[in-house]
Amino acid sequence: MTLLLLGCDGGGKTTFTASLCGKLLSEQTKPTTGFITKDAQRFGCPLKVWELGGGPGIRGVWPEYYSGAHAILFLVDASDAARFAEARELLHQAVAHDLVRGKPLLVVATKQDRPHAVGAAEIAEALRVHELDGSSDPGSMPLNCHVVADRLDAARLIDSGSALDLGLSWLLAAVQDGYTTLKARVERDVAEQEAKLQRQRDERKARLAAKRKAKEEAEAAEAAAAAAAATAIGGAAPDASSATPPAPAITAPSTSGVDVGLPT
Repeated sequence: MTLLLLGCDGGGKTTFTASLCGKLLSEQTKPTTGFITKDAQRFGCPLKVWELGGGPGIRGVWPEYYSGAHAILFLVDASDAARFAEARELLHQAVAHDLVRGKPLLVVATKQDRPHAVGAAEIAEALRVHELDGSSDPGSMPLNCHVVADRLDAARLIDSGSALDLGLSWLLAAVQDGYTTLKARVERDVAEQEAKLQRQRDERKARLAAKRKAKEEAEAAEAAAAAAAATAIGGAAPDASSATPPAPAITAPSTSGVDVGLPT
């Protein structure tokens, strides 16, 4: 089962991943800037956790990972009200995507130990979770969605019976209840996405080959033109007006009838 972690940078995704994998973090974590995959186990169920960075520079690649996910976890810093609108926009964009729509979703309001942190109900309202399935009732909750609040401490693991523990239990049960359908959907979506990526690679390869061929043909034509010009210049008849005149012939003097004064 594959879980995809989304949310704004600084929302606690790395801390959650470490806790789920049974590892404690001894130092302050930095926001994830790319893609991290970890193996974990919860309630006897083997899990593959995909953690995606939440910064503006990485959000554009989120959709590339939607197809392989069986469920989504969206983490939001419950103490940072200034970013609730940003988190809401990201959540709604993700859930509206064809490769995500209908998959089980767990929203986690993290950092409950910080001042001004709001609870699960307030986060659900701030993110307008009820609108994810088109409802206009702020008190309603989509059938495939659940919201919990937890401090998510890097120095401790997920406590049994905690809000996060119960939320994960709900999420895994939701996946297992519809696993046959979800599994078929994931396999189909992954195959279609891979085929699409392969077509894009083939098209890019064909464009590069065509560009290289055009360049080679242009270079060959240029070389042929240069050779033809050189041949034309080298084989032309000389201009008579500019030819060098022949040197005059030298005639030996005649000695006929001339007394050369030989002694007798």
